[in-house]
Amino acid sequence: MKSFDILVVGDGLSSLLFCYGFQQNKKIKVDVLSPNFKNELTDQNYKINDKLKIPYHFTSQKNIRDIKNYFVANKITFDKKKLEICGILGSGGLSNYWGAQVDLNNTEDLNFLGKSKLNKIKKIIHEFKDYKKIFCNLKVKQNELLFGNKNLQNYFFEEKINNLNIKYPTLAYHNLVKLSAESFKKKFINNQQFRFHNYCLDKILRKNKNYLEILVTDPRGNKERFKTQYLILGCGTIITTKLVLEYLKIKEKVRIYHHPRQIVVSVCNRLFSKNDKIVSQVYFEDKKKNFLIDFRPGNVKILKSINYHLFKYDIVISFFNLLLFPFRKIFTCFIFSNLLLGPEKSQIFMLLKKDTSYLSSKKDLKINFSKFKKIIKKTFLLRKIRIFNTFFPNSMLGNDYHYFGSLRADFKKSFIDKESRLKKNKNIIVCDGSNTYFKKNKFPLGIIMANSYRLGRNFNFKKTINNK
Repeated sequence: MKSFDILVVGDGLSSLLFCYGFQQNKKIKVDVLSPNFKNELTDQNYKINDKLKIPYHFTSQKNIRDIKNYFVANKITFDKKKLEICGILGSGGLSNYWGAQVDLNNTEDLNFLGKSKLNKIKKIIHEFKDYKKIFCNLKVKQNELLFGNKNLQNYFFEEKINNLNIKYPTLAYHNLVKLSAESFKKKFINNQQFRFHNYCLDKILRKNKNYLEILVTDPRGNKERFKTQYLILGCGTIITTKLVLEYLKIKEKVRIYHHPRQIVVSVCNRLFSKNDKIVSQVYFEDKKKNFLIDFRPGNVKILKSINYHLFKYDIVISFFNLLLFPFRKIFTCFIFSNLLLGPEKSQIFMLLKKDTSYLSSKKDLKINFSKFKKIIKKTFLLRKIRIFNTFFPNSMLGNDYHYFGSLRADFKKSFIDKESRLKKNKNIIVCDGSNTYFKKNKFPLGIIMANSYRLGRNFNFKKTINNK
């Protein structure tokens, strides 16, 4: 049986930031489970029968394989009539495909940690933003390089109007390259200290006096047992929650929070620069922080995504993509937005059923859109941008992919403490979004990364077993 001192599960941005924090002042070897399977997994007891609703930029053969493997390996099923859930069993996971927007100024959701810990996180954010350049507020010249010289930011500036805060986004871009798990690993992670292993964690089996025993799967689907003194869970909220509930033998439903998203399409009287970035250029935030709307002109990637969901057959999708490609400049008069609501409207619940984790919802996403239409129309009109019409295509709960708060440390019945250690086993630490409830912050990954970095720096390793 292979033995480890510290085993980190997952190599997305939250896990890597824990590793990055830990490597700052320690020379201890750390092992990371980084599943990167080349084959599609099969399981006689679990099959995906229905076609998954996959975002267009995930639709390469590799991504489809990794998405299927995510559900098969973890035995996750969900109510496909009400929910849209996505995950990737592959190096970096979903963090390789995020929108790169972070809200670094809004740390209210971490007030429960106390003043001292919160100040440490603020210092880390300052360090990341001003010194290491992990996050950046894009300057005018950079905006033009990223978005083109005819971008939405030319018509807006940061201000307060109509009970809204109008802001430019803070993006995780460095030298106009989007931050991803892969790029972060190459730039910041010391490969001499960290060893990456191509396995997927199935289950935390039991606790011995000095170590944890776990069950893992290799790329061929074979099962192995490992033992580790410390287990760091950064495998995404859904999987981390599943593993903890199984380990603690929790039979009740546990709520998984998110920011319910409604896609918004507006048609305006101006043409903007062509670009292939699916990142927001401007966003409006309600002063009470109950909702947020971001904006970006249409581009080829968005066009292809629409065609992918409109048409069933690949040949039809390809035909329409070719047909519309010459008119992609005209397509920039369409402004696409994400309307993100507060987590109190989320209705995703996880329940363990035998060996399978089932995600369900109590209700559909229902929104009164009239006020949002007025906000968009009136605010754009002040900038001499006329909105002819605004549409709200049907959306499903979970399609924001902002999953968090299921193990929230500020909850009285939480499974973890303020240092994200499992209360019933201090050697298990949670470093992803499942440890915090984000009510105010609608782009929480930056804060998750900063907190994970703090947990890594503060982690006090004490060797108690001989792993030979």
